[in-house]
Amino acid sequence: MSTPLDFAFSPIRDLHQDRTRRIHDLFRTTVGETERPADAYCLAHHALEGAARAGDTLTLGWYQTRPDSNGTALTTPTVVGPRIVVSPDPGRMPRSPISDTAYYVLGPDTTVASADELALTTAAVATAARHEFGDLLADHTVVTCLLRRKALGDTLVSWAITRLPGTVYTDHVGAPTVLGRDLIHDAGHNCGVTRTAP
Repeated sequence: MSTPLDFAFSPIRDLHQDRTRRIHDLFRTTVGETERPADAYCLAHHALEGAARAGDTLTLGWYQTRPDSNGTALTTPTVVGPRIVVSPDPGRMPRSPISDTAYYVLGPDTTVASADELALTTAAVATAARHEFGDLLADHTVVTCLLRRKALGDTLVSWAITRLPGTVYTDHVGAPTVLGRDLIHDAGHNCGVTRTAP
């Protein structure tokens, strides 16, 4: 019998709580008591990035009153807890002057992915959890951005970026096992970035 993998690392959780509190302090709000530290950490970074890039006072005000980027309203249940699944248009995702990597920030116009994409992601998370990666996804894949649907055998592109921890961007083929593999892969990147952060 194998020993379950242990992805719990209390310094990461402490770091999440401290940085989340600091972001909420900027917005002059408090972190909800029931929020999981990893979820609150991810969503606070979406609010911080969205507020920093807001081009008007209305959008800035939206983020200031929603330091969770409205994430609570966008969740879908999974075996690792509520997750956010969106399907942004890759061609409309912004890029930063300091990085060629495209990204998507939860905002006022964000809607959840289609019912099929939600079912696919829920099944992918369940598959990963059955293979003992549930804790990794619970802490490091809060937001999944499904990009292009491709055919099995095509090259799939996926990534995570440091300024939006807990967020994974990925192509998919409509197969839970393949998506589960890619979520695990990029959750590992999110976990590695967090462990080495100052």
